[in-house]
Amino acid sequence: MRRFVHRAYRQPSTDADADRFLPIVRSAIKAGYNFTDAMIVGYTGVLCSPGFLYLEEKPGRIDRFRIGKSPRVLPLEFPTR
Repeated sequence: MRRFVHRAYRQPSTDADADRFLPIVRSAIKAGYNFTDAMIVGYTGVLCSPGFLYLEEKPGRIDRFRIGKSPRVLPLEFPTR
């Protein structure tokens, strides 16, 4: 589960991020799911989590491309790019 979480998140993740999905897998096993199906339940939880769905950006220095200094694109050029 940890390797899957580290690969699924689009930002660095910790083991604590992955460990929060282990109780979901354990409860699925207790409910009678086999290991494979319990892991699929855990994977589903990861793919529905905010850490996967949203990219959290930290405040910091803004580079020149984010403040409009990139080359201007004319509306006519959009379909060709």
